[in-house]
Amino acid sequence: MENKYPLLKKIIRRERNFKLFFALALLFILGACIGYIFQRQPIALFLLLVMVSSLITWRLKSSFRIDRHPVWQLVTSETHQVSWIYFEEVQLQPFGILLAKKAVLCIWTIGRVQERIHLPLKHKEALYKELSDTLTEVSFGFSEEKKLWYEAHPSMLRRK
Repeated sequence: MENKYPLLKKIIRRERNFKLFFALALLFILGACIGYIFQRQPIALFLLLVMVSSLITWRLKSSFRIDRHPVWQLVTSETHQVSWIYFEEVQLQPFGILLAKKAVLCIWTIGRVQERIHLPLKHKEALYKELSDTLTEVSFGFSEEKKLWYEAHPSMLRRK
C-alpha cells in the first residue's frame, strides 16, 4: 500500500476500529446473556464462546484492511471515477442539546454512487488539503450550482 494520504489512512483505521469495538461489545453482551441462560455448563459454554468470538474477531480484523475500504479505493486507484468531493458538518443534538460535531467526507462518482466517511471536525481542513493537492481533476466544495451540474451529468464536474 502506498504511503499517500496518511491522514485518510488514520481516519479509515479509526472508523474500522470503532466498528470492530462495537461488534466485539455486542458479542460480549450476547455471550453474557447466553451464559446467564445456560448456567449449568459454564466451562463448556465459556470455551465455545471464546472459540466463536476468536474466530469472529480474526475474520473481522482480516476483512478490515484499509486498501479494501471503498473510499480508499476511489481515492487511490479509481480516481478517474471521482467527480465531486465535499465535506458536510453534522451535529449530534438529542433533545436539542449539542453533544458533538463531526465532519463527513462525501465522494460522488461518475456512476452516481456516493461514498461517505465520518471524521473529527479538527481533521477536515488537513484532509481537504491532502486530497485537493493530488486529485486535481476533481471538483471540491459544495454549492447548489455544482449539485445541478452533477444531476445533469456527473462527468461535467471533472476538470480536464
